[in-house]
Amino acid sequence: MSKAWWLPLLISAGALAFMVVSSTALNLPHMSVNSPCVLGFIYVHPAARLFEFTIGMTTALFFRTQLRPRCLSTPLSTALELGGLATLLAALLNSPALRQYFLPICGDAGSLWIQNSAMPVLGSAWLIAALATERGLISRLLNWRLLVGLGEASFAMYMLHSLFLTYASVHYPQSTGLSAYLLFWATLLVAGNFLATIIDPPLRKGMIRLGAAIIGHDQRSAAKVTAAAPTKKDTRYKWLSGLAQGCLLAG
Repeated sequence: MSKAWWLPLLISAGALAFMVVSSTALNLPHMSVNSPCVLGFIYVHPAARLFEFTIGMTTALFFRTQLRPRCLSTPLSTALELGGLATLLAALLNSPALRQYFLPICGDAGSLWIQNSAMPVLGSAWLIAALATERGLISRLLNWRLLVGLGEASFAMYMLHSLFLTYASVHYPQSTGLSAYLLFWATLLVAGNFLATIIDPPLRKGMIRLGAAIIGHDQRSAAKVTAAAPTKKDTRYKWLSGLAQGCLLAG
């Protein structure tokens, strides 16, 4: 691994600490539609969520440089997958109680981060690294075509879910129960797949061409970079993003 692998973690942790301290110092309300609030600072704002993405990148770096998937047997890989899954589920089930425990110690902002991010992130990193070996039984199951498709739409769903939840809470606060829950997921699945299949591919190609032009590549180099962009046939590891999305939504 790179000798400075810890530097992005330190910077993103500093950004997170700044957001938590700022929320506490400003005495922000937990939730507000018309003004800054703890939920917006800690749960939505990119500066507070950057640490989780950096953990993911560090996990990917560890997987590429330190882990040797071919040395792992199917039983050992399956055991690692089950261990990561059990750790993640235990974290999610106990996170509300830990939030209440840390509330008088860390305040609303700190305890909210512990519940939604600190508890799930390590279990998620372990589970994703274990599944990325594709040597265990669970990872083989996740290569099912339907789950791969959900993985391709997962980031768009992640970007939209908070927007949909906020809109529903403001305009339809009385809508609760199973029907509202199913409507939310149906809308999210349709919108996420629309963005992933119709909106994202041309925008991605355009951004790659623009980036190649900015850094001085000629059109031929830009075309090669564009050709290297993920295609519908390039579905290897796509289910990993679906898994990560599920972990974030569960958190």
